[in-house]
Amino acid sequence: MSADSFDAVTTARRISDSHFVLEVPDGYQQGRGAFGGLTLAAIVRAVDSVHGGPERAVRTLTAELCGPVLPGPADITIEALRLGSGTSTVAARITQQGELRTHAVLVLGRERASDVEHRGIVTPRLPDWRELSAVPDGALPPPFAQHFEFRPNGHLPFMGGGEARAAGFIRPRRPGPLRDAAFITALADAWWPALFGIMSAPRPMATITFTLDLVSSPDGLEPDLPYYHEAHTLVSHAGFAPELRTLWGHDGRLLAINHQTFVVVA
Repeated sequence: MSADSFDAVTTARRISDSHFVLEVPDGYQQGRGAFGGLTLAAIVRAVDSVHGGPERAVRTLTAELCGPVLPGPADITIEALRLGSGTSTVAARITQQGELRTHAVLVLGRERASDVEHRGIVTPRLPDWRELSAVPDGALPPPFAQHFEFRPNGHLPFMGGGEARAAGFIRPRRPGPLRDAAFITALADAWWPALFGIMSAPRPMATITFTLDLVSSPDGLEPDLPYYHEAHTLVSHAGFAPELRTLWGHDGRLLAINHQTFVVVA
């Protein structure tokens, strides 16, 4: 297991304002390549370092995961599509061995009107995370899972249940000090697909599209406490399964809404 913090492995080396190099570590794979949360977090942190700031936070990320990002160096290039007075729209690409592996577009923006507040999503009833058992080391097949602590709240995978749902607390085992948009991006992706809840045995699946709305900042949360994940599969048809996820702080704060499309590989 790599001894580097999660901050370290998701921070690419800056060559210029438009070019970064990510050293993808061995041991973070989901299938052939690194799990998407790592590579997307690296993109978010790179873009944020150039175009973000206290007055311009990352608000949304949309991405297509075109191919596996293998251990070793990978290039991240970023391009400002438009830098407006209130929002910035920035494209990013990960290429490796001359091939496009990930494409993303981020929107960063300053705060807008604060007098139109509404939330249609019901806050889940959060259990005491200490009363939920952690998944034993090595129990989850993907190598990247060793770097996270999972505390499921029911809906265990591969039990042949009747609901395609997932819920529980999650945190990196060695996070580092940063609790930024990149950190939230990685946590939103790290839990197993909710479709595993109705399966009786593992099936290879991969994320092909990823959309993230960063609703609120984790500022003020106790940094060492885990975050609460909820997800359900909307439908599964012809091998494609869109899933809706939410990520919550220990104080009931909605941090992020994530929509992923999974493909059942085989």
